[in-house]
Formats: sequence, structure tokens, C-alpha cells
Amino acid sequence: MLSGWCITCQIPHRWPVTSGLDRGSKSDQECYTPRLFGELYTSWCLFIVSPHGRIMVIQNTIGALLFSAYAKGRILAAEEAIFKHTQLEPRLPPGMSVDSLEAVLVVLKPQVPLDAVTISCKWVKVPGPWDDRPSGECLDAQSWVLDDKLVLIGTEDSDSLSFRLTEHGLLNAPYPVNYCNEGFEIVLPLVPACRITSLHFIVASNHYPEPVDCSAWYAVDVPHGHVLTAVGEG
Repeated sequence: MLSGWCITCQIPHRWPVTSGLDRGSKSDQECYTPRLFGELYTSWCLFIVSPHGRIMVIQNTIGALLFSAYAKGRILAAEEAIFKHTQLEPRLPPGMSVDSLEAVLVVLKPQVPLDAVTISCKWVKVPGPWDDRPSGECLDAQSWVLDDKLVLIGTEDSDSLSFRLTEHGLLNAPYPVNYCNEGFEIVLPLVPACRITSLHFIVASNHYPEPVDCSAWYAVDVPHGHVLTAVGEG
């Protein structure tokens, strides 16, 4: 099994798995870039690649989130699913702010068609019951609160996914975004072969109560094209 660390990953990894990173000495400069907010080295992500597939874990202010993709119970292989993690600069109405904003892009490119593919974003250990599910136009979102910290996760809703992913069997399928107490699952009835399929999750962290209500909700409402550009795929 191989793994790679990245701290404050504000640019995408050049390779699916980074070399070992000495977090204490901060000697690996590949993923160290000028800060956007707060101090450097306040967040990390971990890629885990095994013979059975790849997952990714990112840490935030209230816990760790695990991202995975699987089909019919099988975790997708490293060459079938790629995860890219980056920090975003929030685009917010005047007066609003968040402590941090991160994006995880999931890129699927199987060599054969896959049925019933599930892409998940779930807490490794649920920090508590979900606090709210403030979804809106083109956005599915839900939040969790622990003490004085809020984390809100957003992703595209069914309309947005169906508009982009026209060959994935979404038109007559059940609603593809499943809300869980521990996070989200997105179910694609079909993923075509030898084509790139991409989805994203946006994670906003903020103080609770927020200095200005709904700041995190506005922050996670990010168009998919903006995520692609941020990670170098646009």
C-alpha cells in the first residue's frame, strides 16, 4: 500500500500519489503555496492507494472526510478514479467570509462501462448529527456543527448533474444525490468507458454562529467549471 501527504494543498498534485512528506520539517515544497487565509499548513489530505483501489481523506476543523468511488461494492482502481484536492478563494457577497474553502474533484475514466457507480463524501467519524440541509438551485448541501465550528459541504444537484452528464442514465433514474447523516453519496447509473466523468464536493469551514448568516452556504455554491479551472483541468 502506498500513501502520500499534502498539507494546505492549494494546487493539485502532479502525481496521483506524492512521495513521503515529513510534516514536521515541511521539506516537500511541491504543495506549499502562498496562503489564502489563516496560517500555512493548517489542513492536510492523504491519498491511500492499495491493490484494491484509491481513496482520499482530508482533515478540517471538526473531523476527517473520506472520499471514495465504487461500483457494485468494488472500490474503483487507481487508474479508474482520481481525486484532486485544492483550496479555493471564496467568491462571496460583500461582508461575508469563511475561514477556509476546499474543493475535491473526482475524475472517473474507466476502460469499460460501469453500472451503478457511487461516489461518496463521508465523515470518518461523524462529529455529531447534521445541523441543516440548506439546499438551493443547482446545489445540494448540508452542514455539521461541533462546538463553535461549522462545516458545510455542497455538491451539484440533480438538474446540474443531468445537464452535464447526458450519457450517464440520469434522466429517468432516482434522484442521484443521497443525503446521509455521515455525508453524501452520488449514484450514477452508468459511467461510459474511455470518457472523462467528473464531479465535485466543496467544503467550507467557518465559526459558529457565523458572523454573517449563510456565508458558508454561499461559499460552497461553486460552478463545476470553476472547480475544473482551480485544479488545472479547465
